[in-house]
Amino acid sequence: MDLGFRAGIPVFDEKMSYVADMFKSLYSLASDPTQNQQLYFNVSLMLHRYFFVSGYLFPEVVEFMENRLNAIYKATNEKIFDIYQDENKLPKKPEIWTNYGVLKDEMNPWSITAEKPLPMWFDIWTLAHYSDKCANPETIKKINEVVEYILAPKFQKLSGGHLLYVKKINRYHVNGFNLSLPLYEIEGNFIPQVGPSGALEILDIMSHFETARKSKWFHDCLNRFEQFKTEKGTYLLPEKYLHKQYNEKAFLNEKNMSMMRDERSIMKWEIIGTMKMVEIHGRI
Repeated sequence: MDLGFRAGIPVFDEKMSYVADMFKSLYSLASDPTQNQQLYFNVSLMLHRYFFVSGYLFPEVVEFMENRLNAIYKATNEKIFDIYQDENKLPKKPEIWTNYGVLKDEMNPWSITAEKPLPMWFDIWTLAHYSDKCANPETIKKINEVVEYILAPKFQKLSGGHLLYVKKINRYHVNGFNLSLPLYEIEGNFIPQVGPSGALEILDIMSHFETARKSKWFHDCLNRFEQFKTEKGTYLLPEKYLHKQYNEKAFLNEKNMSMMRDERSIMKWEIIGTMKMVEIHGRI
């Protein structure tokens, strides 16, 4: 998908048809009270973004996304920033997680029954690509409000680790929720515990939203990357700003592959950084 594979390419359509069938099955099981609905919901939540990235908007995946948007919109609409439980009423946490807050049960982003689940990157990634194709003004309004919510300084102050307490088994779990934005400044200081890793990928995702593009964070982040623009007009970013493992053979030709390893690595990062920045500027 990073290389442009999308719906309409026959060989890709064939491969993705099997994944789509799997999603439809998972979605059906998540709606069946005789099944382990939570399990199938979680897998669907992790999987559904790829269909929006690649343009396969079949009814089941759109319905799942719209139901999820309506669920996470509740916390957004109420602008809830008090997300943690009173730990005096809970068992003591393991010392390794001393600095982790315990999310309220009704805000558990993974729970199929949570009243006001928090959004996660799975959601934002999906909404980013859906917002490019959606023509419903009410849906776009909700999406933009979700983005405003996570861009708020009060929300970004909630960065770091988060826990879920599962009363049934009396156990804490580390939660996958963390919508901390890299290079986000509050009162002149960057958010603690959030490094530059993946910053370009996140800027790419957020550039789909008009609300994000108008934000101070977006402009500050974009300006940070502009300093890596070369005289040729390309972008050579330090590897620390990227977190994916990219296969050199997908970006370099046979002649390039004969270069020294360090030279190949530099060229690969220059190509990837430039491709991403061209896409981001195109949305602006």
